[in-house]
Amino acid sequence: LGRARGVLQMNDEDRTQPFPFVTDITFQRGDVVFATDKRGRLVYWNKEAEQLFGHAASDVVGNPFDVICQAAPGGSRVDLPVILSGGDFAGGMRCLDKSGKEIALYMYATAGRDQSGAAAGVVFVARDVTPFWRAEEAVRTAEDKYLLLFEHASDAVAITDVKGRVLEANPTCLQLYGFTADKVRHVNLTDMVAPERVGDDDDDIHAELPLTILW
Repeated sequence: LGRARGVLQMNDEDRTQPFPFVTDITFQRGDVVFATDKRGRLVYWNKEAEQLFGHAASDVVGNPFDVICQAAPGGSRVDLPVILSGGDFAGGMRCLDKSGKEIALYMYATAGRDQSGAAAGVVFVARDVTPFWRAEEAVRTAEDKYLLLFEHASDAVAITDVKGRVLEANPTCLQLYGFTADKVRHVNLTDMVAPERVGDDDDDIHAELPLTILW
């Protein structure tokens, strides 16, 4: 999210409520923008915030920020006193919308200032990154399932490169062939077969190994 010195800019059609602060944040159309006073009560809530969280501005202005923008279980929280003292926040945050559904935001927060330059509240600019977060979660879940199968398979399983060099082997494979996890890396499949049983065809080697090979 870009930053530029000046007053936060809005088009007339977006100015459904007066913006209360001078700030060094700029934002693009479609960004979620809201602000709190020094005590954490919401004083500004734009249309994009209404659409994302499901709360109308008239219902949330005056309410505590952490009640409306509830952090999801295990999610990070924004420390308003730290931001008011000059410690800007930038990073991911998972919140719950009005229905209780989890949403993911990339958020930037900085102190909003009055005309004298004193910190008077906190301004938040956020973008909805829920689709990207859900995609990453799906990848992590798939990786976790694969790792579980790999580690606990009763069959010996090895991952090799295209030249037959072992990159990873599961515990069953290590136990069967007497290797440690460090020593098995880059061992060639031919090293696991008796020399007299090694032929010219890779399929012959695979047939000699009681091993599932992934590459």
